[in-house]
Amino acid sequence: MEHRWEYPNEWAAITSIAQKCGMTAETLRKWVRQTEVDGSRRPGLSSEEAARIKELERENKELRPNFPERFSTRRLRCAEQVG
Repeated sequence: MEHRWEYPNEWAAITSIAQKCGMTAETLRKWVRQTEVDGSRRPGLSSEEAARIKELERENKELRPNFPERFSTRRLRCAEQVG
């Protein structure tokens, strides 16, 4: 936050800037925090990591319904070969 020095504390800066931008202070605070995480200035899950996790969860959700069917088919084939 390049204008932080103009305010007594970070929250005052966020509140003032958020009002000027027509958003809530909490929204701007979250954006600032995420920018700090993405820039490695604060610990946490980066936007890139969060997007990758979301992509993997979506892929997992798509694959999961087919898994029991594939698994039971494999077991059946194995049982036929053994028996």
